[in-house]
Amino acid sequence: MKEEDIKNVFIYSKHPSKIRVGKTTYKMIKNKQSFGTIKIEYQTTYTKLDLIITDFERTLIDCARTKSLKLEELIAILKNPKINIDMSRIINYLEKYKKPILYNKIGLILDTTKSFTRLQEEDFEKIRKKLSKKIFYAREKELRLIRPRYKYYGKWNIMIPENLYYQIAPKTNI
Repeated sequence: MKEEDIKNVFIYSKHPSKIRVGKTTYKMIKNKQSFGTIKIEYQTTYTKLDLIITDFERTLIDCARTKSLKLEELIAILKNPKINIDMSRIINYLEKYKKPILYNKIGLILDTTKSFTRLQEEDFEKIRKKLSKKIFYAREKELRLIRPRYKYYGKWNIMIPENLYYQIAPKTNI
């Protein structure tokens, strides 16, 4: 992906704000959580900066939580065989967020890509134990002229957009 292709960059900050540079919009999102971060050094032509970024597992959960990416996009990213997922981190971060819908969404995403992520069934059982009895809707941020249709995905107790359902239903056990 070229730099000019990036339209939105989400940054966690102490204060929310929005900055537009060229065609890219930088959105600072207020965040209280400091877990799952990595400190890296970034060298510019003028100085060396210490950047704090989130690890892959935290980024995955944040994207599902803030709806900054569609579920289909997260699934496509996880089909990259170079990505290694630490399930203990996923479980730990999900517990810290205390949002029941995240168990459903993350379980669905990881289950759909389990042949690529090489996760075991025991890993999914850890997430399934935390599922609530409530049925959640996996709504996504986007402008729609007509109301989207949802289908029930019983394995993860979640209503997902119809187009996603037909993409993943034959690949997993409902």
